[in-house]
Amino acid sequence: MGTTALQKPSSTKLVQAPGIILPGNGWRAPDARARELTKYFLDSIETTQKDAYKDGYNRKFLGMLNPEKRNPNLQPMLESIFSGEGERYLSTHAARFLADALEKISICPNITVVDEIDVSKLHIWRTNEWQYKSAVVSLPTDLDWATAINAKEQANMGNKPDRFLAVMQHILFIHSLVKSGMHVFLLRPREDCPEMVFTRDVLLALHNKAIRGNMVADVRKNEQALIKNAIEPPPEVQLEFGNVFLEDKAGNFIIVGVGDRTNMAAVEWLQSIVGSDLNVIPIHLKKDILHLDCVFSQIGRLIYPDAFVRQEDVALLQKLYGPLSILDAANAKMLLGNLISIHKALYVSPNEWLIDRLGNFYPVAEMALRTIDLGEITKADGAHRCSTAPLL
Repeated sequence: MGTTALQKPSSTKLVQAPGIILPGNGWRAPDARARELTKYFLDSIETTQKDAYKDGYNRKFLGMLNPEKRNPNLQPMLESIFSGEGERYLSTHAARFLADALEKISICPNITVVDEIDVSKLHIWRTNEWQYKSAVVSLPTDLDWATAINAKEQANMGNKPDRFLAVMQHILFIHSLVKSGMHVFLLRPREDCPEMVFTRDVLLALHNKAIRGNMVADVRKNEQALIKNAIEPPPEVQLEFGNVFLEDKAGNFIIVGVGDRTNMAAVEWLQSIVGSDLNVIPIHLKKDILHLDCVFSQIGRLIYPDAFVRQEDVALLQKLYGPLSILDAANAKMLLGNLISIHKALYVSPNEWLIDRLGNFYPVAEMALRTIDLGEITKADGAHRCSTAPLL
């Protein structure tokens, strides 16, 4: 794509925090291609929807707007995807699919661009891991690290995410979500929050409560300030929600992975928040296991047994959710269990490997497994579940 600026509406700019993260000392310079694509994407949504409101269109009819109402910079952006830098990454088929996604998503009524998440203004109700109706997501525009904060990042110090490709992949992911009827609150990327694409970790909707996480790594603490009016843990609590699974449909429990990113103080504090209505169950993870959702999937009924300190915890998960299919080390490393449920017959996953397994567990007519490649962000040890914080 190069760094030639396209003409764009002036309404949107990336939030910047000069001096907090600067190139050098392990940080890469910003990726101009990723930022250009991000800015176009955000402008397309905001400008088109703003024009639609001016013209008196009801929100649910935005998808029916005439072509003249669409962002005039669409064609230059699509041309840049088909040539130059874009051509290096995408086959013609994939490029056309991305082009179609960009065109449709820019006039989608199911996306709201926000600078923060004020939970007091949102409808919140979650009781389990199934059938997301709305979620908070962000974009990996500035995904980077100077010092690795997990084992996967350490292994990829010389193979960090290509942020241009990562943004392309995430646009396709968001397109898949809204196409399925979800409402997406798109949290604007910030360069002082380089790992904010993993929105799951900082926000949990539990029944009608919104709970903010206490992030362990300093580089992620800025994300906490973007969650407004949520219940906040005390300082001694280490709590990241990639470690939390809500109770099953027929159950009355919450599973909490205890390890590097969530401590026993979090288990005790969560129990005090939910009271006697739910039982908070700790599951102990080995050192260097980032989060429970990297090695266990309630939706996919998958588990990587070697990630757990105690085999009785594996047996407990088998009892609560079984039968569970066993992930080997290679599949666990690819985060094949990091999938989400959009509705009872649709799952979003990194890989088609799960189709037969899900079909055996959930024999739903016309069940579909939609595979969306988020390979670039998996270099930082996160995928589809990590990238969504469901609200409804």
